[in-house]
Amino acid sequence: MFKRAPGFRGARWETTFNEARVPGTRLARIDWCRMITRSPALLQREDEAKPLAPPPAWQAQLAGAIRDPAELCRRLGLNEAWQPGAEAGHALFEVRVPEAFLSRMRPNDPSDPLLRQVMPLGEETLTTPGFVTDPLAEAVHTPAKGLIHKYAGRVLLITS
Repeated sequence: MFKRAPGFRGARWETTFNEARVPGTRLARIDWCRMITRSPALLQREDEAKPLAPPPAWQAQLAGAIRDPAELCRRLGLNEAWQPGAEAGHALFEVRVPEAFLSRMRPNDPSDPLLRQVMPLGEETLTTPGFVTDPLAEAVHTPAKGLIHKYAGRVLLITS
């Protein structure tokens, strides 16, 4: 049970625990715990604050995103040898890279981890033995696009 410590204005609260609820063990006694409060030292002064322009909304960033793998290669200064594979992979996977994400990528580095997340490669068009497009066999249980009715009394609605 928490109660205000006498003589303080909400900055300290005290609680006590005498015995633990489990027989034979004890909890540490807590006399008081201090709350972190806002203080002038923690707040930035108005004259030190630099006005920052708010970042554009995610919708605006996505609207101006790079959608062409050739443009992505050109902006990052990648070798033209990457472009045919990127075009082939782009037929399977759409490219959409916002400028803010592009600015975090290392230029002239095809092994950059951020680039590898969004750059389609020609290797993605290769067929793999044993790969099936419907591993859960849900195609036969799809009466309409975006609706899977695999189990009685249950329906999965896919909205995107």
